[in-house]
Amino acid sequence: ITHVEKRIKALTLIFGVGIRSKKYESKWEKMFQELIDFQSQNENGHCMVPRQYPRNPKLANWVSEQRRQYHRSVLSTKRIQRLQTIGFVWSLPRGPRKS
Repeated sequence: ITHVEKRIKALTLIFGVGIRSKKYESKWEKMFQELIDFQSQNENGHCMVPRQYPRNPKLANWVSEQRRQYHRSVLSTKRIQRLQTIGFVWSLPRGPRKS
């Protein structure tokens, strides 16, 4: 975690809110909705967007970023809870890599 990330996390804990613009929040909400749409369109109702997802590469990147932030302990509790309510998987099983 960088110095800036630590500072943001500390301020978030103190004030209960992150230092983020409304535009950033609305982008997160938009991507969260796209994840819900992905979930509703697949047979098993899962949220495991492939890392390489040609139909929606932005969603694949966003999902990867949520996992990265979670593992670095910088994802807000509110976002963790929201993602958990839809069955978000924080760690993907490692399988054979495609060549």
